[in-house]
Amino acid sequence: MLLPRPRLTSTPPVPVLLLVAGPGAGKTCAARLLAEAWGPGVEILDDVPEDVLAVRLAAPGRPLIATMRQLPAIPLARRIAQGEVQVWGPAELFLDEEEAAAWAPGRDVSALGGWPLGVHAGGDKALTRALVDEEWIMPMPAALRAAALEQLPDPELVRWGMVRADGSWVPLARERLQAIWEREVSLERLIERGALDAILARGETKAALAVANAEGERLRKSGDFQALGALLEKVPADARRTDPGLLLLDGAALLARGDHAEAEARFEAAASAFDAGGDRAHAFEALNDLLHLHWTRQDFAAFERLAERAAPFEPDATLVERIEYLNNLACHRFGRGDEEAARTLFRKVLDYPHFDDAQAASVQQVASINLGILAMEAGDFDEATRHFQRVLGLAARFQLKPSVPRGARLYLAGIALKLGDRHRAEEAFQALAQNPFPAEERYRQAEFLMLEGDYHLMTGEYPTAEARYRAALEAMAAIRMDESAGAGTALNKLAVLHRRRGEHEAAAKLHARALGMVKDWARYKGAVLHDWAITLMEAGDLTMADARMQAAFEALDKVQAPYLMAGVRLASAVLAERLGLPADAARRLEAGLELVRQGPYYYVAIAQRELAPELWALMARTGQTAMLGRIEGHFPQAATRIRAALGERPALPPVAGAALAIRCFGILEVEVAGEPIKAWPRKKAKALLATLLLNPRGFARDELADLLFPDLGMEEAEHQLDNLASALRKMLEPGLERRQKSRYLIIKDRHYRFDATDVELDFQAFDRLVKEGQEEEAIALYRGDLLEEPLLMEWFDIERLRYKTRARELLAGLSDRAFASQHFEEARAYAERLLALDPTSEDGHRRLMAIYGQFGQRDLVHKQYELCKRLLKEQLDAEPTRETRALWETLGRTRT
Repeated sequence: MLLPRPRLTSTPPVPVLLLVAGPGAGKTCAARLLAEAWGPGVEILDDVPEDVLAVRLAAPGRPLIATMRQLPAIPLARRIAQGEVQVWGPAELFLDEEEAAAWAPGRDVSALGGWPLGVHAGGDKALTRALVDEEWIMPMPAALRAAALEQLPDPELVRWGMVRADGSWVPLARERLQAIWEREVSLERLIERGALDAILARGETKAALAVANAEGERLRKSGDFQALGALLEKVPADARRTDPGLLLLDGAALLARGDHAEAEARFEAAASAFDAGGDRAHAFEALNDLLHLHWTRQDFAAFERLAERAAPFEPDATLVERIEYLNNLACHRFGRGDEEAARTLFRKVLDYPHFDDAQAASVQQVASINLGILAMEAGDFDEATRHFQRVLGLAARFQLKPSVPRGARLYLAGIALKLGDRHRAEEAFQALAQNPFPAEERYRQAEFLMLEGDYHLMTGEYPTAEARYRAALEAMAAIRMDESAGAGTALNKLAVLHRRRGEHEAAAKLHARALGMVKDWARYKGAVLHDWAITLMEAGDLTMADARMQAAFEALDKVQAPYLMAGVRLASAVLAERLGLPADAARRLEAGLELVRQGPYYYVAIAQRELAPELWALMARTGQTAMLGRIEGHFPQAATRIRAALGERPALPPVAGAALAIRCFGILEVEVAGEPIKAWPRKKAKALLATLLLNPRGFARDELADLLFPDLGMEEAEHQLDNLASALRKMLEPGLERRQKSRYLIIKDRHYRFDATDVELDFQAFDRLVKEGQEEEAIALYRGDLLEEPLLMEWFDIERLRYKTRARELLAGLSDRAFASQHFEEARAYAERLLALDPTSEDGHRRLMAIYGQFGQRDLVHKQYELCKRLLKEQLDAEPTRETRALWETLGRTRT
């Protein structure tokens, strides 16, 4: 325990007592308590210097208590042995647990810990708060209180007229103390010490509500709704029904349990109470919670009425609540099918910088995942991946609750499967084992279960997929969403599983039920009609299948869904072939493949397993061999299954070679057919590959041998080069026969070069995108300096500097354009990337200063300027330019 231990006796045990302990150990308090017990005539020397103590010991007088931070060097052994001096250290100064319990029988002794240790670190105000906090938790001995007041240079509590000079409380001081407590108390400190129970036990209801509100808000932000419910149970029921802050918290806990009706009642009561009290900012917060509730229930009419009611409160709201409001409006527009308006609103959410505020970052995380979903459903997998990665980045940086990152990982796993990257999909899915379901967020469980079902459906694990979909339906039923579009989507997926088991009648019934649930959602309606058409095709009802397919066309034509439309067109091509319409089939096939090329959406050609063999045979018959090769390169396992299913049907083209992707920005990485190379065959294989990649004309054999093996004779160097090239060939093309020519590593007439014609090269893609003006896409490829790993750092200096300079220019330009377009968070992200690349870039520092100034964050402007100034001095021995100083003068000199 940390309370001073008073060894109270009626007379001093020795003439001189030294209290020796570190700062904040309670030496002064202990000295006061002892002096009070010993009676008048005791001298106290607080924090006495060693030379003063030596003089005092030389002239015996009245009893002395001296406090020191360390034992003095002056000779004390003889005096201690003769009983003239006694030394007490921390062990004697602190109460142990039993003594604390005896000092405060029947009280929570954990509430005693922590005062007055460390209060000096916070200054006089911190000490005053500590004294006030302690008095509310448990009144302290008068001597202890007096000792605390003595440590204040200008005793604030005395000045306020709350205590007498002797440290006792004046009459009616408790009421004034309560007013000071409400204004000055450190709620975080009380929460950490679990003071709520002690305050409630004393009947201090108003103080208890303040602590409960603060602790409850912390639990709400952390997503620990079970603990939030337990906390609220401690508060008297009448207070929970009348305090608007607790009404908000109670509503959040009820919503997490799926009790929507009760949650709505709490939020409505909180909004009315805040509004009646003139607290428009908190009234808007309660209305925001109601908006989120109506969106969750997909009650669009109620949402629109409430949004109109909330709009006048927005100017008085906090930054976080304003972006929460935008996020709710965006979700509503998405639900109404207005995807373009939803994208615009979600982007506005991201345009507000979070300024390292975890709650703002949490809202931006939700907007990011929604933008990712929109991009994914529109078929833009690259943009979707960027948004989902941003979700994970925000979650890691701010330790946000795990529900949204879990969804992002599931979506990333699905995208990886659709791109043929099974290894990356499995990595993303396995990461979910570290992120279990947040059991208290029942309304999100259905979403996660659906996504897991989709993953298992794509990997062919049908029993597991069915279990997930059924569990999702149960979760939706538990929160009264069993007639929602989400439930309809789950039923449609179950119908697909029935179809793949040959249960066409059962599948058709589920499709029909699903269609009724998703009829207002064009995208999902199109998907259900498409799947229903395939079920009818498999059942032999081609006429009805054609009608359903046409209805799917009409539904998807209303939204941006090229990925889904590609699947519909390819399925309709097979349908036309079955109907005996070869020309129609070829036309539909070409239209579908054009969408596939634009994506590219190669997965669409294998997604509908029942139709894939006929589709591939149709592609072979119409001369689409190049497309078949690309599909097979991305999905070799599916290709093997489809070839086996074709049997005696028209022969397909030869198996395509392994697809090759090489990334040179950052660490050199190679993927063969979507599988990353983890172990390189030889130490210098990376050097050989990088050298040939960056010199497309190649090298003469002796020149390359001398470059890679400068310490060897020419004959041995050339021999080592041949072995190295052979090992590299086997790594890049594992199925290559010994004497078969490589499609990548070309060796002819003692000349080596690398043919990158069909290779995905990130630095080549970077150059192309920059040339085409697609700067955002280009900078997304720049993961780090070109070939920056230690093994290759001494090579390629010219190329490395060229790309780094171009990346700096792109980041500066992108940040400027984003700022001009008022996409402030995007501008901030680009500026921070620029500074990570070049910490001395004044462009980057100025852009961050301008963003902070735009939102009135003058302290951040000043800190950024000071950082810029320090880095320039340390790394370049320079001062900020006139432009940077002028911006600081304008934005940062007057700080709030």
